[in-house]
This record gives sequence, C-alpha cells and structure tokens, in this order.
Amino acid sequence: MAITPITYLNGGSALILVFIGLTFSLIYLKLYFDEKKKLLPIVGFVAFSMGSFYLGPAISFLKLVFFGENLDPELYFKLSYILIPIATVAILYLGFNIFRPKYQKRFVIFYSILCIDYWVAMFFFTDMMFSADVPLAGELLDINLEHIIKYQTAFYIISLIFVISGGFFGMRRKIKKQDPESKELKKITQLAVGWALFGLGSIMDAILPTELLQYVIIARIFMGIGYILVFLGFLPKMKEVYERDAPVEMEPEMTSK
Repeated sequence: MAITPITYLNGGSALILVFIGLTFSLIYLKLYFDEKKKLLPIVGFVAFSMGSFYLGPAISFLKLVFFGENLDPELYFKLSYILIPIATVAILYLGFNIFRPKYQKRFVIFYSILCIDYWVAMFFFTDMMFSADVPLAGELLDINLEHIIKYQTAFYIISLIFVISGGFFGMRRKIKKQDPESKELKKITQLAVGWALFGLGSIMDAILPTELLQYVIIARIFMGIGYILVFLGFLPKMKEVYERDAPVEMEPEMTSK
C-alpha cells in the first residue's frame, strides 16, 4: 500500500513534535538528578505532556507505515488528549510560580477541578466526545473533538495564550521598565513568545483540516518553535529570575533544594 505524501508530512511532523517533547523531558529529568531542584520534574512532565499531544497521529503513522493500518480511533483520541488537563495544571503552576505566586493556588485548584469532568467525559462518554472519518488507503487517521472535550480543550489552549503567555509578557514589561539591560529579559521573552506560538499552533492544528497541508505544517512549525523556546526558557540558567526579589512577585523555587 502506497503512503501518500500528505501522510508522510503529517505523520512525520507529529513524530518530530513527540521527539522534541520526549527529549526535553529527559533533559530535565537528568538535570533534576544532577541538581535536585524541585521544579525540574514538573517542567520535565510538562515537556513530556506537550509531546504526547501528538502521540495519536505519531503512533498511527508508524502503524500505517509498518503494518498498513491506522490506530484504533478511540486509542488515538485517548493517547492524544488524556494528559491535556493535568498538563495545563502543571503549566499554570510553573507560570504563576514565576510571575504571580500569590494567585498560584487558586488557579491550580480551579483547573484541577476541571480535570475531573474532562476525564469523566473521556472515559464514560467516549463515543460522544470525538468523531473520526474513515481514511482512504495510505492516508492517516484524523479525529475531531466533540461536545465538552472540544470546548474545554479550546479553553485550555486559550488559557495558555492569555494567562501564561500574557503573564510572561507582563513580567517582561516590568523588568524592562526597571532595568532595560537586564539579562533576565531574554529568558522571559523566550517563555512569553514560546507559549504564544504553541497556543497559536495548537489552534491552527485543531481547526484546519489535514487537506490544507501547507497550513497544518506551518502550525506544526509554530508548535515546534514554541516547544523549544519554552523549554530553553525554563532551563536552570534562569537562576537570576528565580532568585530575584519582588517587585514582579517571583519566588526562588526553581533553585531551592
């Protein structure tokens, strides 16, 4: 069975994003064992989770190439979306730990509660939460989210753009106003732009059909760049950011033992 060029590009780009997420998760795991800084495992989990968003298409692509058939649609759906709620909680925990610690607890609790209905819908009303078209020979399976999963996933993505990316952009403005030559600006800018690109790429990938391949690839590129910027920004070289005293409300958690 001949695999179509669209399938190679779609599946190949999904594999690359999974690889980026897995690579950074291993980097942060190693850093944790080397330095024992308590936020590093959370950053590693976020890295793995962000890569796992493409586990469905990546594994389906490999199965199609080696065995001539796609992944079961339900398994595709669960592999791709199961970690989104808890990953969002972890991302908010990290973000608010840096730019607004006093609001961290309430946001984490609120988004943690949202995890419950997301997983209830996913596991107890599975057939209602997604739809899948039967792919043609040599083409990769694609699914569409439905009902509460669709809207809650969109809410999570919007949260990343406005709450997390917006928070880092606000933090950047404060630091630049206080010290335009600050070495912290580069890392904060990486985090702000990285989360914005990741969110934008997620929206494009979610709403665009795979037939519009050029735009899907652009979305994947945005997400790949966003991944890299975010996890470079979270590297422990950010020591100055985490040890800096107020007025942007940061706490020295990343560097604590």
